[in-house]
Amino acid sequence: MLRIHSRRRHKSKTMMTTWVPDSETILKVFVDNLILKDKKERCLQQLIHPQKRRKFTDRLSHKLDSVLNMKYLQPFDAQVDGMQEIQKLLTLKKNEACYIISDINENDDLLLPFEDIFENVFSRISFATIIMNTSGNRFFLQTEASKDGTSRFIGIRI
Repeated sequence: MLRIHSRRRHKSKTMMTTWVPDSETILKVFVDNLILKDKKERCLQQLIHPQKRRKFTDRLSHKLDSVLNMKYLQPFDAQVDGMQEIQKLLTLKKNEACYIISDINENDDLLLPFEDIFENVFSRISFATIIMNTSGNRFFLQTEASKDGTSRFIGIRI
């Protein structure tokens, strides 16, 4: 199910690799940390099953506060801030592996370095997408614009 795209960096003729949890583990931690208590089981089932995943991303776009615990989200001003600011807020490195949940099929269910996916997602305003760290406790969320015009959020739960 999980399509892993990775870069191996060379360091004096030896390949450096880092262990990364599988997608189901990342999703379980994400759901435990950031989904509303009464929605956790249903959301996890939707995220794990590819045929049901679209229901989850649709709710992100249209009923965000019915899925995510809003006390861990802060709106992000896309006009002012960009990739470096998001990296800084989420304490992500450019080459850090991130898991993606997205309405955009070619981006969904991928594990990629932050810098490889961010610009593609950031430029597509009308699609629901989450880019999260592999610990599932820090993420960038982009949705369709809400009533107040906010469409981008940073989520952190330590």
